[in-house]
Amino acid sequence: MSDPSATSGEAPPPGYRSAASQARFRTFATVVLVLFGVLQFLGPMAMMIPLLPKMAAMQQTMLVRNELGNGAFFEGEWWYPTLVLGQTGHRTMELRSLRPEEGATPVMRHALPMADARLFADGDEIQVLSASQEGTAGPNHLSLSPVPSARKIAASTMTGKSPLYLRASGAAMELVEVTGDGDVTLHVFPPGSLPPRGTGNQSFRILGDGRTLHLFVTTDGMVQHAAIDIDSPPGKPAWRTVTRGAGELFPLLVEGSPAIVVSEGTSLLKGYVLAEGTGSWRESFSHPRFLGGSAAAFAAGSRVTVLAESFPGVIHMLAFEGPNVVADVRLTNDHPMAIMGPMMKMGMLVQIPTMLLPLLAALAIGRSMAAHRVPELVAESGRTVRLASLERRSLAHMADLLIACGPYACAAFWMFGRFANMDFLVTRSGGPAAFLGMFAAMAFGMAWMIVSFLLFSLMEGIGGWTPGKRLCGIAVTGDDLRPCGFGRGLLRNVCRLADCMFGYLPGIALVGFTQKRQRLGDLASRTIVVERASLSAPERESARGA
Repeated sequence: MSDPSATSGEAPPPGYRSAASQARFRTFATVVLVLFGVLQFLGPMAMMIPLLPKMAAMQQTMLVRNELGNGAFFEGEWWYPTLVLGQTGHRTMELRSLRPEEGATPVMRHALPMADARLFADGDEIQVLSASQEGTAGPNHLSLSPVPSARKIAASTMTGKSPLYLRASGAAMELVEVTGDGDVTLHVFPPGSLPPRGTGNQSFRILGDGRTLHLFVTTDGMVQHAAIDIDSPPGKPAWRTVTRGAGELFPLLVEGSPAIVVSEGTSLLKGYVLAEGTGSWRESFSHPRFLGGSAAAFAAGSRVTVLAESFPGVIHMLAFEGPNVVADVRLTNDHPMAIMGPMMKMGMLVQIPTMLLPLLAALAIGRSMAAHRVPELVAESGRTVRLASLERRSLAHMADLLIACGPYACAAFWMFGRFANMDFLVTRSGGPAAFLGMFAAMAFGMAWMIVSFLLFSLMEGIGGWTPGKRLCGIAVTGDDLRPCGFGRGLLRNVCRLADCMFGYLPGIALVGFTQKRQRLGDLASRTIVVERASLSAPERESARGA
């Protein structure tokens, strides 16, 4: 069918082959842009649907803090209190149990009405002790009752069927037994019985071994030990140094012998056993490991198991037989980043199709432009050049985007993957250095992106090219066909922030509908994008960066 404007003698609209071509193109481009805008909005939402259950779970649980050190080993499981903090600030305490084996998941046993519960296993059930309540717990029951007066517990242990704890009494310390008739003082440590406090924090630990009580005091990293007979009269115990440079300390019985597990520095875990009959301590194992949160240690026969919470909600297990590591697994992964990590990775993956959608829209509109629009442009100097197609411009931009943002995207994707598995913090390659490495990678990616942005602006301003434009055979020039300079090149790329909004919808629309195929950055900086082959020889050499 012939074009009416071609036979009527009417001049075609600027940039179009005819008035009918203008109408057809505008109708087609409008429909494509509307469909593109709808898909840009609905597509990512549809791809995020599989993550909705995890997002709902995150709404209810923002933080899980396991108090492993206040737990007890009972019937093959480690029982411990847990603080669960909801997004609305709602706090709940739970009594959980965890079977320390690969693939284990924690089981919520009971809701606890106190925030400072300490658990003790007496062989038949779990005994619960806190500052305000006491009682017993088991798989199917929880029985608690308030105590007459509030306790201030410095350290606790168990001998026989009764929990014991230390409490301050003026300048002295008292060993108190919890009985059915109330709290009974068993032993008094007069002033000066404990090692001097030193300049740092002082912590106490107690280990019950029949009627013998093993006291541990950590002061300024030095662990000291003393053994007393509960039935002996009050007096000053004899203290001996076990090790120096210790942080966390966990006393336990290994085949009936007192032992301790300590963290030395931030990345070393050591075990010590009291040699029978000698009163001296020997090292039983040493393993590089970072303890970031709460931790606990217990023994089953000769096997020593350490539970370490690297991040709130992430419990890692290490098991030793003598000096050898026999198990090294992650048991739980309840940290919010375990949900956020996959969500952020999914969000990045969703960007791939959302980046391809603008390319498909540009290809469709570009084909229509080739059929209905005139690519030649008469510059102010009277010379005729050929404007770059929308397809070439889109492909060039995708190539430049990959170069500029690729390192940052890779670093972010890698970091979110590490966050989804926070147990790397307690591995040999983990610890604080792992965090520094992740953020260093992100900083490098960000710096690379900024430098690329400035360098591409300089390249366009001086030579008219970037790696993507050179690959696609196009170049940026001023509307007078002269180099635009760094300032105008920088302005052109700053305005890209507006052009790329809503999935490049403004940029594609402006290139499609303006006479010189200029997006907002081109209009602001008075530049055009042309095919390099249509430039004269000197201009072409400049566009090549010669």
